[in-house]
Amino acid sequence: FYVIRLTHGKGRQGMLAVLWPFNQVSEAQKQLAQTIAQIISPAIAHSQQYSFTYEQLQQTNQRLTLVNRISRRLSAILDVEQLLTEVVPMVQSGLGYQHIGVGLAEKDEVVFQVITNGETLLPEVRLKLNQPSITAWVVKQNQALLVPDVAQDARYHPHPDINIRSLLAVPIRLAEQVSGVLMVASSQIADFNEDDQALLQAIADQLALALQNAQLYGQMRERAIRALQESEERLRSIN
Repeated sequence: FYVIRLTHGKGRQGMLAVLWPFNQVSEAQKQLAQTIAQIISPAIAHSQQYSFTYEQLQQTNQRLTLVNRISRRLSAILDVEQLLTEVVPMVQSGLGYQHIGVGLAEKDEVVFQVITNGETLLPEVRLKLNQPSITAWVVKQNQALLVPDVAQDARYHPHPDINIRSLLAVPIRLAEQVSGVLMVASSQIADFNEDDQALLQAIADQLALALQNAQLYGQMRERAIRALQESEERLRSIN
């Protein structure tokens, strides 16, 4: 079995123990268990402070269902570009966020290949990691960042085509290795909370696992193509 500590903010709610009928727990199974823990921890924290209403329970259930649906869809995609383009509409339709950006780390910068303004797809943006920005902070610190009012944060750089007043950015990470940033933004001040942060991080974790699988598949495919080409060349030289 695999045990995870349930935490929310600075408090601790308990432990989550997940049992599998296998001798070893895979990284994918650990990631799934951590995703479940991230979703239920805020719910447990709230239930300890207030009586949990039916609407709150229903919302928690809907969010778990959404993460499961996104996880299943992403796990079936083995192309990096397709992953980036498909995760955005799934998050938009499921959560109703106005603006979403997905950026991947490439050497000394993060490249946001997918940025949306509502239903409009905007040109890619490149942000240097050695320059102060919210993206650079999230990647370097490997932590989520919730900004209630971007006007009060010196790290924020305005986008010319989007009216942003608040935002939430989480690392796309696997085994503490940050591969990018998933960001949502709003034209309203303080439009996100810790529940949104837990949910977005859970989605980012599933995206990280899917990206790793797609990259490994791409590498294996390239090696197979090279091996086939070399075999053909050897046959031609013999003939």
